[in-house]
Amino acid sequence: MTTQTVIVCTMAIVICGAAWAQEPGTDTWINARDLGASGSDFQTVATTTDGSTEITVADIGDFEVGQGVMISRAFVRYVDAKVWGPTMRDRPKLTDEIAELRGYDGSSGSWTVFVVEVAPGDPATFRWTDDFALNWHDGGEVSGDWQPLSGGTEIKINRRDWGDVGHLITFSARDQLVTTIVGIEGNTLTLKDPANRSGEDAVVRHNDTASLQEALTRAIAEHKNVFIPIGHYMISNGLTITNPSTIEVRGESSVDTVIDISEGTGTCIKLVNGQEVTLRSLRFVGHSGVDVRRQMGSIRTNTAQHLWGFYLKHCNAVGISNTARVLCDNCHATKMSAECFYSSGRSRRIDSEPAQYTKEITYYRCSVENCSRNAFNNNDL
Repeated sequence: MTTQTVIVCTMAIVICGAAWAQEPGTDTWINARDLGASGSDFQTVATTTDGSTEITVADIGDFEVGQGVMISRAFVRYVDAKVWGPTMRDRPKLTDEIAELRGYDGSSGSWTVFVVEVAPGDPATFRWTDDFALNWHDGGEVSGDWQPLSGGTEIKINRRDWGDVGHLITFSARDQLVTTIVGIEGNTLTLKDPANRSGEDAVVRHNDTASLQEALTRAIAEHKNVFIPIGHYMISNGLTITNPSTIEVRGESSVDTVIDISEGTGTCIKLVNGQEVTLRSLRFVGHSGVDVRRQMGSIRTNTAQHLWGFYLKHCNAVGISNTARVLCDNCHATKMSAECFYSSGRSRRIDSEPAQYTKEITYYRCSVENCSRNAFNNNDL
């Protein structure tokens, strides 16, 4: 694979600076706060009741009706469940015909990633891990009955014929409720969606995903830019800029305008198609630093599948896919599990080139530190 990097000299950046869009506050900008983004890292503990949309918080803080929230230890669920095999390219979603899951109680942590490796045979056998293959546990024969893993989780593998090669089943057990505040009375929040776990140890945080995404989507439709004031913006999944003609997303401070995906998964800001995007003065925070580089790296299995840990607990700062020209200016990131600033799209070939592809990426005054994997990675060909 050939990697091509476009480097623009500092003088070119200075020249570009003379043509910046008007300052935030003019009619060409959308302020993310005006669309409900809180920019707050306030959190509090809460009491939840299974089946109820009402929770009682220790401190109402700065929560407001209409804001998004994410509540740990409130909603038991299994997410990102996939089957890998017989080749790495085969990654269908896990269905009940293949295997069923139940029982997670949160005792192994609020976010536990499981890998179950099924070996062919008569009968088939399996082993499993809940720490990114640092330790494997023997599961025994695939019996068709419920069999224990950890944290209360049990698996019932229903598929009997696994062919001649091994397969992987991967999934995350989480207890996070992602919802919206629809009412506040005293210290009681009424939520759009009910909890499915009773307890007194829930943790309530802001979730600015929907508000920030609305700002980006509206800016593209109205041919405007997005200004994000100083604040700590928690997001539960990534944001996307799709097919813009030209847009700038500018934070007020490269130190204090923070996009935080530490409680979520995905790409903080993903660029898809379009002509020109500028990201300026933003700081991105994820959940996986150098201390877990082994877990986020290559996981050895006895199957034909090559598995990277960051596939299973993914976050990165910026992803670029076929956007023609991109400038990242004064953007900084930490604790990303995957390639922090990453580009991968359509490839140019000797006898042809695609109608839409990434032609130029400029990183200027950007930094990456304490991340599990690569800082900058360009997979465009």
